[in-house]
Amino acid sequence: PHSTHSVFANILFIPICAQLLHGIYPKLHIHECTIQSYAVIAHGIIGKSYPILGWTQMLLGAIAFRGYCRGETLGQCLAQYIMGSGFVAYGVIMAILLVVGEAWVKQSGRSPEWWDLWIITLWVSHNTFAEHYGSTWSVINMQHTITYCDYVVGWNRGILGIYLALDNQRNVVPGLIIILTGWAMLQHAQALEISTKVHTTFEYTLMLAGLTRIVKICFCTPGYSPSDNGKMAAARAFRHLPPFVSPKILFMSATNEELNYVHNSDMDHITYLLTMFSLAFTLYTLILTLIHLFSTTGRNAQSFPTTGNNIELASSRSPSR
Repeated sequence: PHSTHSVFANILFIPICAQLLHGIYPKLHIHECTIQSYAVIAHGIIGKSYPILGWTQMLLGAIAFRGYCRGETLGQCLAQYIMGSGFVAYGVIMAILLVVGEAWVKQSGRSPEWWDLWIITLWVSHNTFAEHYGSTWSVINMQHTITYCDYVVGWNRGILGIYLALDNQRNVVPGLIIILTGWAMLQHAQALEISTKVHTTFEYTLMLAGLTRIVKICFCTPGYSPSDNGKMAAARAFRHLPPFVSPKILFMSATNEELNYVHNSDMDHITYLLTMFSLAFTLYTLILTLIHLFSTTGRNAQSFPTTGNNIELASSRSPSR
């Protein structure tokens, strides 16, 4: 049947063809002093947009597979999937900063929380008004934008965190924002028992992500100054927990249509949740694989160390004789 997934598949031919043309054009070595530089820039921009385009198409495919998001359920689907995709994008950015962005963050002279909080503040500031309907602020609007979406309060905390992150100082505000968001969502009752259990697991997982972020900042990597050349082994292992995408996948898998299907299929919440966690592990593996490929191939291959003594658990001290 006709769906947005099939329409978007046809639209994808435009960036694919544009990427092909912008890749071939510089190889012709014409207009090297005029147009070619712009073609190279466009080639890079289109290439960097592929993860977003691919994620959108995969998401639309999952929606079209079961025929979700039609009629009255469209509003909830848009809210769940757009917000969940934003959470995944936030996790990807955090993974880039925490896994391979150490040198760049040090060079920028700003702590990771400074960049982190700008993302949170801009996102929630936009959604404060995007999620508000009507000309007046009703009780329902206040409940939706403050407790459920945690937007109005979120950008205030973001501004505080940005101020605390000045002069390259680290702070726990991002973790607190995540924890309070999970706690606020935990207070909402659901129609079905399985829906309550799925949402509860998501919210506890979200609060756990915020807690791990606080632990990482306070105990694993308390300093992030440009002159800091050392990094604790515990921090290197712990850095993957905060950006892990499992809460985001659980959030997108908790729409009424999805949970009604699970409920009618007599599937228990444990099976469903473990399936979503497995999907989250697969997605995070894909994210880390793409980050690794970008940092070790192409132009970055020359700067990637290839010696055999750079094992993460290896001690920096010389071996005793």
